Amino acid sequence: TIAVFKDPAGIKRSVSSVHWLPDSGSKAVVAYSILDFQQQPAGMSLSSYVWDLANPNVPDAELLAPSQLVTAKFNVKDGNVVGAGQYNGQFTCFDTRKGSSPVDSTPMDICHR
Repeated sequence: TIAVFKDPAGIKRSVSSVHWLPDSGSKAVVAYSILDFQQQPAGMSLSSYVWDLANPNVPDAELLAPSQLVTAKFNVKDGNVVGAGQYNGQFTCFDTRKGSSPVDSTPMDICHR
């Protein structure tokens, strides 16, 4: 065991996706979600996190989308950019240098096409 990453949210969720930073493997983006249909409790955190192996006690970055993230992956050319699929069907892009909010998302009317 190299490190243990614990979900800092009050309501515990399952890990739905893990993706390691392609070049170094020193960071992982972890998507947390509850995938049971209509079973998301009120007040559940929508945050997912980028973790750094050098400091596993605190997330390196937070990814806060309008809906919980089901999957997330680093951009292979820029490790600061993360693409993620949300529970509501939208695809969202994050840039960890610009904070925890998405920098772009697909519109709701075309998200499942």
